[in-house]
Amino acid sequence: MPTLSKIFVGTSCFYLLAGAFLGVLISLSKVFPQFRFLFLIPVHLDFMIFGWFFNFIAGVSWWILPRLKEGTFRGNPIFSAITFILVNLGLMISLFSAFFRSAFLKSFSPHSLRFFSYLLFSSGIFVFVFQIFRRIKPPPIIVAEPKKSNRI
Repeated sequence: MPTLSKIFVGTSCFYLLAGAFLGVLISLSKVFPQFRFLFLIPVHLDFMIFGWFFNFIAGVSWWILPRLKEGTFRGNPIFSAITFILVNLGLMISLFSAFFRSAFLKSFSPHSLRFFSYLLFSSGIFVFVFQIFRRIKPPPIIVAEPKKSNRI
């Protein structure tokens, strides 16, 4: 398994644990009303969808999809590194936006932080699809030759 795939899969395991921990906190706030962790629901969803699921899919697809014949072995790893940085930076901004409610800045609301994090997610996914799309090739077309008859 290439190093970049190991980084993606390892990070996805971290986000799985962090998302599960956030899920436990959210469920505690539903059982015990004195614990108020319901504001973490969007962060929990982001950690599980983009942090765990997307990082795992990106790492495994970088490893297992067919390799390129020209150029480098699996393509340029810079694009996948950019994907990793964009998605994980978006996850950190999503986490911080949950804690910076309207008291953060009046002109820079947490909704704009969430929008910026989703913009980073979508641009990271776009870069990854752009990188991987070259490796997905249609199967070769096999043209069957007509059979020769033995008749004279």
